[in-house]
Amino acid sequence: MNNNVQTILEYAKRLVEEGVVGSEDMLSMRYELNEMYITKAGVKLADLTENDVIKMNIFTAEKEYKYHAEIYNARADINAICQCYPKWVMPVAKAGVTIPAVMDDMAQIVGPTCKTANDDIASIIKTLKGRNSCLVKDRGCITSGRTMDEAYTCVLVLDKASHCFVASSVIGENKIINGLEARLMRFIYKTKYSKKNQENLSAKEEGEDKAQANDEKQKADDKNAVVINKTWDNAKELELRQVIKDSGVGLLEENLVQGTWGNTAVRLDEDHMLVTPTGLDYIALTPEDMPVVQISDPSIWAYGKKPTSERKIHAAILQARPEINATIHSHPIFCSILASSRIELPVMSEEMQKLVGGTCKVGAYGLPGTKKLKEGTVEAMQGRNACFMANHGVFCAGKDMDEAFDIIRIMEKSCYQYIQECTLKATGQSEYSDELLFDYFVAQKTAKKK
Repeated sequence: MNNNVQTILEYAKRLVEEGVVGSEDMLSMRYELNEMYITKAGVKLADLTENDVIKMNIFTAEKEYKYHAEIYNARADINAICQCYPKWVMPVAKAGVTIPAVMDDMAQIVGPTCKTANDDIASIIKTLKGRNSCLVKDRGCITSGRTMDEAYTCVLVLDKASHCFVASSVIGENKIINGLEARLMRFIYKTKYSKKNQENLSAKEEGEDKAQANDEKQKADDKNAVVINKTWDNAKELELRQVIKDSGVGLLEENLVQGTWGNTAVRLDEDHMLVTPTGLDYIALTPEDMPVVQISDPSIWAYGKKPTSERKIHAAILQARPEINATIHSHPIFCSILASSRIELPVMSEEMQKLVGGTCKVGAYGLPGTKKLKEGTVEAMQGRNACFMANHGVFCAGKDMDEAFDIIRIMEKSCYQYIQECTLKATGQSEYSDELLFDYFVAQKTAKKK
């Protein structure tokens, strides 16, 4: 099977599994300069077969395929497009409004804003200028990227940002990220993080020799990659490496993270931990990829790929809390909604009280990887096993990875319950449905525009 066809089929399956598709979705990938592979119009992604992905000349594309062809013509930097109809994008597209940067991952992956274009190619190309995504009035969204992985991840993050934006109409206004900081995050993502992720994926695809050469290059580029003398049991290390691998896959399977975002850590001994590496897809991740990081000085690491930039937060929690042996930083949908509005979650159940230790506080906002974000998280975690990271996500800690997962699950469940209660209060209804929230949001935004 052609590699482009195989990639399209793989990501179509992922989009279906994530539940972010409608009935008219289409995916495409540029092939060389003037050709593209694109899914047949009218075929649902869930029903897609190899024969439903067709090769087409960009300059002669017609009708339903012209949107993709014209975007490729206008943007040499775009090699993949997702034309999708995610559930939470739809009410925002119907209202015809702009989504501001409500979350860090939106600023990085989507951009400082996501505007709504009219349903014509000229408006779409104009709206996409300087961006890789846009909403389409009364329809869905178009996302793009240098690779299908980028375009796919953008769909997930845009749908989540839309969800945060819609839900803010009932729980409280989003606290918008400063425009300058949002643009800075976007620049860093494009020039550093995303580039590294694509290098890692390409290396995996090209085989073991290329992957090893890429690892050596990354280590040579980082002066803090050193030899650490092992003071722990090898069998324990092997077991915990698999725990980290399984935790990443688990976050994806339970829809607690999008793409390569989020990170986990487990304690090896008093002064060492295993963490997930930076910019590597959880599916492609292997137990051997996990670096060992020194807890007392997390700039020092060895035995794997370059560690996550958020390792300082994991280290600070493990150092301050000897009873904690596993930590998770992630971006679940409902937790992200409250994080984007910087709202402290009250205790919603006995289970939340038992696992979290009380209300869930909000750490002070700080750019990803910064001292301010670390300090805000550590402070909000005092006396608690979970906290929101403002406009960023959630951080959870447990005696082991199983307990950490129990905590993130109850946090997501509790946030959903809170949003439901707020929706019923705002609408005066007695039974919750997503459509009830959709209608309330559209009515609010339409009234403001008038």
